[in-house]
Amino acid sequence: MTLRLHGHSWQSAAYRVRLALALKRLDYEQQPHDLRIGMQGAPDYPAFNPQGLVPALETTKRVLVQSPAILEWLEERYPYPMLLPAAAGVAPAASADTRRLSWRRQRTYRMQLALGAFLAGPRHLRQRSMHGSVAHTLASRRGRRDDGA
Repeated sequence: MTLRLHGHSWQSAAYRVRLALALKRLDYEQQPHDLRIGMQGAPDYPAFNPQGLVPALETTKRVLVQSPAILEWLEERYPYPMLLPAAAGVAPAASADTRRLSWRRQRTYRMQLALGAFLAGPRHLRQRSMHGSVAHTLASRRGRRDDGA
């Protein structure tokens, strides 16, 4: 089966999938998408992946999106070596902790985007990847860059 991973090298969700592929010793192709220039918004990508998200794992039969779904599919399709421990009760607890942390990170990111969009207007959403953070945008509105110094 041919696997192709669409993603960006510094994206944490794609990194999780790359780690799982490496741990399972699966061969795959990488299809880089530079998020800074919006490659995932290219005209042909939404036809391939209607959500327009990365990472996406392309198999011979389907396209999987969202790293938790990709990881679950990999674990079901290629059970060994296992990503979660096999000891009774440990895997569900580890999975629950992982999902809780992932949900919390996503919620925080969405709140940052909403706050930045509210304070900076629509321009913020276009410039977010260039500036790197909501904190930078807020600091620049105060007339200085808040770089921790």
